[in-house]
Amino acid sequence: GIVQRDFTITPFIVAAAFYLLMTLVLTWGFQRLEKRYAVYDE
Repeated sequence: GIVQRDFTITPFIVAAAFYLLMTLVLTWGFQRLEKRYAVYDE
């Protein structure tokens, strides 16, 4: 059939990699924001 093992598993790998990348970017971004605003608190 059209559905193959590679075709079904690949989107999950891509989604997992994309989710992991976004999490790392957001975590890094929020850490920079916290450091930036921490200066204003003092």
